[in-house]
Amino acid sequence: MPEPKVEIVVQAVDRASDTLNRIGSNLNVNLRRISMGLLLVGGTVTAFTGLAVKAAIDQRIAVDRLRGSLEFLGEDWEAQRPKIEDLARTVGEFSASSKKDLTIALDTLINATGSLTLAAKALPAAAALAQGASLDLKGATDLVVAALTGDKGALEALRRFGVDVSDPNNPFQVLTDIIKRFPPMPLSDIEKFKKSMGEFRVSVGNAVIPVLNEVFAALDPV
Repeated sequence: MPEPKVEIVVQAVDRASDTLNRIGSNLNVNLRRISMGLLLVGGTVTAFTGLAVKAAIDQRIAVDRLRGSLEFLGEDWEAQRPKIEDLARTVGEFSASSKKDLTIALDTLINATGSLTLAAKALPAAAALAQGASLDLKGATDLVVAALTGDKGALEALRRFGVDVSDPNNPFQVLTDIIKRFPPMPLSDIEKFKKSMGEFRVSVGNAVIPVLNEVFAALDPV
């Protein structure tokens, strides 16, 4: 008769396999074939799983911080969540940045402006600036935040990037001028592929985390 703990672990792994197979079906990926291939090169599976779990945890942390920032402003997270997810999808159509990085950027903008409405307008501008001026999203977001406060150095930096800010005292006009200079462009095939691999990694991590919790609980002495 098998040991109870071993049986629990086996059941957990079976459920993880089913979950991962569903993920693979959605992405048109043969996970069994990929897994067998990775096993041939030793520790790659373990390394990939570790990176996947870390990516999933990092994204959850970013979402939790965003939720905290919104609740601090008195916003209802559950009410605003669908709008935020729609915003992330819209910006994600032209931004090569991950969902985690977009979440962090939105959180930064909310904390800097104290307004979800202004932050939601600023996120597409920051992503467009990052894309058009070849900046990382964090750098572009910090520049947008400074420009919204009327910082002369930031406005001069935007000018060097070709952004003609017509009314520095109007935050919404600043954002409009950035978008006018850097209209969002479709992602290249390579950017789409890299982004999809990142999203796949997070999906795997989200599937593995509950399994690891069960395994650790099963192995933990009572």
